[in-house]
Amino acid sequence: MTKVKICGITSTDDAVYASQAGADELGFNFYSGSSRYVSAADAKVIIESLPSNISKVGVFVNMSIEGVLEIAKFSGIDTIQIHGDEDIEYVQDLRHRSNLKIIRAVRMRHWEGVVSAALSNDPVFGAHAILLDSWSPKDFGGKGRTFDWDTAKNFSGIFPIIYLAGGLTPE
Repeated sequence: MTKVKICGITSTDDAVYASQAGADELGFNFYSGSSRYVSAADAKVIIESLPSNISKVGVFVNMSIEGVLEIAKFSGIDTIQIHGDEDIEYVQDLRHRSNLKIIRAVRMRHWEGVVSAALSNDPVFGAHAILLDSWSPKDFGGKGRTFDWDTAKNFSGIFPIIYLAGGLTPE
């Protein structure tokens, strides 16, 4: 089943428009280094305006688990997406301390390494889902750049839920 997640929501108008256009999930970027950063207070207002069937995803980069959990509780997100350099212990601890769904983003530089780590049962992939994003040497997100999505076929059967990020168009 294909679903659509729109990240970088910064206003109620954008959130309502995206949900009316058919988005299944909306992402709120809590990384202050992002041009699409939104505060927890602003995200809370936006989230409160959304229908309950829309999943609300908080995107975090290298934030303490305490900070993630505080923002999650305050803002009302129902999914945590970690998109930084968080290590194996971080993912395990986050899962232990939260009942929220966790998406682990992986920046696609060398996909063979991702497959190898997954096949070795590397706990960093103990998240509920994996998000494959394009590689950027300067940014934690791919900045809307599309990677070779054909490589994602290598992950089918390895991960139960896979998100493809970057360069989403109507096509």
